[in-house]
Amino acid sequence: MKLEILDSVKGSGDNLVLKVDDAHIVYADFSGARYPFSDGKRRFFISIDDEDDITALKNAGYNINHKEDRTPSDTLKVNFSFKGRGPNIYLVTNGVYTKITEDNVADLDNLRFTHADMDLHGWDYEFAGKSGRTVYLNNLRLYQDVDRFAEEYYSQQASDEDCPF
Repeated sequence: MKLEILDSVKGSGDNLVLKVDDAHIVYADFSGARYPFSDGKRRFFISIDDEDDITALKNAGYNINHKEDRTPSDTLKVNFSFKGRGPNIYLVTNGVYTKITEDNVADLDNLRFTHADMDLHGWDYEFAGKSGRTVYLNNLRLYQDVDRFAEEYYSQQASDEDCPF
């Protein structure tokens, strides 16, 4: 995973931006209904394996979840919603990009991904005597893990497009 902690990103309008490439997503709930405790909230976690990344994120005020009895043991929770402008989400399958909307984002719960690239922003809060930083999704590019049968299907689809009849 490649992590950059930036003050802001041109055009995002947000401060406290994280630029993350080649991330591994775990415990994904794109529908907001995958787990009994979801309460309609859409989220996923990023596996953080590098100690330098963990330290940098903690120093920047981000909350890293650490569980000794889990693999991965260190994760960063990412929340998202389509209220307001919502995130830009793209699924890449065999080099073909598909824009994901609120109408079809729940379908992502049924897919596997090799990796993901994303832009995130932090939102600082103080509530009921507690404070912290919640992470929200701005942009996400997911690379679908395609099995050998799907690979054959997609290659057949491409050759059918070249067929003149």
